[in-house]
This record gives sequence, C-alpha cells and structure tokens, in this order.
Amino acid sequence: MNRVMKKRSSVAKRQAMAANSSGLENNQIGKLNAGATKKRSIVNIDTNTCEDLRYKTDLNEKLSAAQLEITNKESLAKQHAKIRNLKEEHEQKLHDVLQNKAKQFDKMKQEFEEKIANLDQQLLRTAAENSAISSSLQESFSMVIKLSEKKSQAEAEILNHVKGK
Repeated sequence: MNRVMKKRSSVAKRQAMAANSSGLENNQIGKLNAGATKKRSIVNIDTNTCEDLRYKTDLNEKLSAAQLEITNKESLAKQHAKIRNLKEEHEQKLHDVLQNKAKQFDKMKQEFEEKIANLDQQLLRTAAENSAISSSLQESFSMVIKLSEKKSQAEAEILNHVKGK
C-alpha cells in the first residue's frame, strides 16, 4: 500500500515538473492534476481489488482447509465407529464362546460325576463280593484242613487197626 502511495506522489511530482518546465498554463496543469487524480483512483480501485482478491483467496484457502479437516474428522469418526462395532462383535463372540465352553464343561463334569458314582457303586459291590468269596474261601480252607486232619486220623486208626490184628 505504501508503494502505491509513493508511486502516486512521484507520478504527480513528475507531471507537475513537466508542466512547469514546458510552460503549460494553469488550466493544463489542472487537467494534468485531474488526470493524475483519476489515475490515483484507478490505482486505488486496482489496489482494493487486489486486496479483495487476496482476502478472497485467503478465505477460500481457509475454507478448503476447514472442509478437509471436517472430511478427515468424519473419516476418523467412521473408522472409530467401525472399530467400536468390531470390538463389540468380538466381545459378543467371546462371551458366546465362553458360555458354550462353560456349558460343555458343566455337562462333562456332570457326566464324570455320574461315572464316578457308578464306579463307586461297582467298587462297593465288588468289595462285598470279594468279602463273601473270601469268607467262603476261608470256610472251604478250614473244612479242607479239618478233612485233612480227619483223613490223617482215619489212616492212623486203620494202620493201628491193621497192625493190631
């Protein structure tokens, strides 16, 4: 802006010097001054137009930057929403898997407890059978010993009886 003002004043000075040196009349000097004023107003309009264009360009650049920032933020918001949805889906799947595994575990636990109860019953029956067999075997063994003793006595009596005759 200062350059434009300096330029205007130097143009006016040159015109005034030119008018004085060539001996132009005041009327002609007035016309020259009017022409210089007209040029100054054109320069002012041009300067204002340039400044307006600079402001408009600056505003357009800022608007473009703001729109780009909005677009970026919208994109980030969409990505965030997708990530949040994926996380929720993953958590739901994990929850479902854990529930299924817990049900499977409970079912297997119940089956094992039933098998253990059945095996305990079989063990008790087998122990009772073993006890009965053991008692029966003990009685049979005792009977065999008694019979063996009676046989020995009978053989001894027969030998005594045969020797004694």
